[in-house]
Formats: sequence, structure tokens, C-alpha cells
Amino acid sequence: MNEMFFEYRPLMLNHNILEMLIQLKDEEYSLNISSNTGFIEGAYLMKLFGLIGLDRFFDFAIFSDEINASKPSPIFYENVFKRIKGKKLEVIHIGDNYNAD
Repeated sequence: MNEMFFEYRPLMLNHNILEMLIQLKDEEYSLNISSNTGFIEGAYLMKLFGLIGLDRFFDFAIFSDEINASKPSPIFYENVFKRIKGKKLEVIHIGDNYNAD
């Protein structure tokens, strides 16, 4: 699956995403990726982000396969909170799955 992921790369559906990420970083927001991994390992996701130049926008990434916990487990979110610079009440989580996020 990991090799197929690179052969058939996902498409960027929002062509404004690069501009948005630049603006957020210019405004000094801390951005991270915190994701459950089902078929593709976190290391491969970050490798792709590196190849397409998106990795530079994220301060860190946490993947379920690397910490042996997945969202919505409190263990997963505690791993995120340990890495953030700020208070829990200053964090906005944007998810794509109502049950897992």
C-alpha cells in the first residue's frame, strides 16, 4: 500500500491551500498533523509531504501507527498536547471524521 501511495499520489483538491498555509505561518500559527493511519504509514505520509514541499509548514506530526494509539483516544491527544507550544484552550482541531475526531 505504501508504494502504491507514491505511484498513485493523492491530488490537491483545494488549489488555495498553499496560500493559506503561507498566511498561517506568516501569522505565526503553529500547525501540526495529527492523524490516524489505516493503510498508509505516517512516515510515508511525511515523505510525500517532503516531496511536494508541504512539510515545511508543519511544526510536527503525530500518527497513530507511531504512538500505538488512535483518535479519539485521550492518549492520542495527550501526545499532541505534549508537543504544542501553548495552552489546550488555544488549540483548534480540524477533523474530517465526526466519530474519530
